[in-house]
Amino acid sequence: MEKYKYDGSIEDMTVDAISHFVDKFNAGKLTKFLKSEDIPTSNDGPVKVVVGQNWNDIVADPTKDVFVKYYAPWCGHCQALAPIWTELG
Repeated sequence: MEKYKYDGSIEDMTVDAISHFVDKFNAGKLTKFLKSEDIPTSNDGPVKVVVGQNWNDIVADPTKDVFVKYYAPWCGHCQALAPIWTELG
């Protein structure tokens, strides 16, 4: 399911503004809205950080073999295993 975010405020939401938004949608000129962190500025290590914005480039690329590990930074088990995953990578 794709979502697109209206950038204006409620006060700016007029019939003309909504029509312009729909025209941009129909023309394919809107950027999909993803609830995602920004792509890390440095992602060169053996273990990559995958966020919603770079998921297709890293995980969904059929030319790559990828192992995805879901990590919760507040979890003690995840913190203990992080160095092992980095060594494995």
